[in-house]
Amino acid sequence: MMDTANNLNFSNRKSPIWQQANNLTNRYLNKLLVKEVLKMLPVVLLFKIKQYQKLTFTIVIAVLLMLLLAQEKGYAQKDSTAWQKKQALENKHYPKNNVQVNLSSLALKNYNFSYERSLSRKITFVAGYRYMPLSTVGDIALVKTVADKYLNDDDNLKNDLSNVSTGNKTFTGEFRFYGGKHPGARGFYASLYGRYTNMQVNYNYTYTTASNQKYVIPLQSNLKGYGGGLMLGSKFLIAKRVTFDWYIIGGHYGKISGDGNAGVNLSTLSATDKRNLKSQLESDFTLSNRSYVTAAVDNNGVTTNTSGPFVGLRGLGFNLGIAF
Repeated sequence: MMDTANNLNFSNRKSPIWQQANNLTNRYLNKLLVKEVLKMLPVVLLFKIKQYQKLTFTIVIAVLLMLLLAQEKGYAQKDSTAWQKKQALENKHYPKNNVQVNLSSLALKNYNFSYERSLSRKITFVAGYRYMPLSTVGDIALVKTVADKYLNDDDNLKNDLSNVSTGNKTFTGEFRFYGGKHPGARGFYASLYGRYTNMQVNYNYTYTTASNQKYVIPLQSNLKGYGGGLMLGSKFLIAKRVTFDWYIIGGHYGKISGDGNAGVNLSTLSATDKRNLKSQLESDFTLSNRSYVTAAVDNNGVTTNTSGPFVGLRGLGFNLGIAF
């Protein structure tokens, strides 16, 4: 009985019964584990496959992007190289000289020529010369057209234009600073310029005495002026060697001076009339409370001295030129 009890004692793990039960349990658990693993295997595999798919897709996209970037970089390098070669060629062979004539000044009987030379890629120097033969201002076609349209026949200004004749020689030196991507004298520019002018002005001045006696005094003056200023403009290459230069707007400030005289017999003028003539001449040439003319009157005529600042405008000029 004791032996049977010992054999049936489940507390004894060394007994055959315990070992057999343990083996059966392990087999069952192993089978159960295998079944569960097999059940989960498709999920795990699907998850892994999806991960690999995502990784593969990511790698493929990355490779494609790298190829595209490399291709774009190659094109950019080719384009950049071509552009650099083109720019180098332009920088080497652009026209550095230009001769032009001012077309708009011809309307005022001014003959204006200039020569421009490139000092660097976008900086030039311009030497200009203007000549106007001695002409009656009122007879110039443009002045006459404007005067006939806007002034009455009895207007003092219109009469004065017919009594004034003028001529001049003007020299201009100018540094220009161009913008834009093209080399040479092309594009919008700003300029610094200096100007010297020698001007001849003749004026038949009429003086009326208190007794209504008229004297015509032929004043002849030689004036010299110099100054400096700024101008904005734009230059275009309208053909392979043809340029169009547009003076947009500019202005200069300087000083003018000179002497004048009128040889006429004034011995019949009284001392009072001579003083009045002197005063009238000086007041007629007064601007902004500044008298530009100092006059002296005697029996042999009138002498004048002119001195003062002046302001000039420069613009609305249209020039046609040849580049070489």
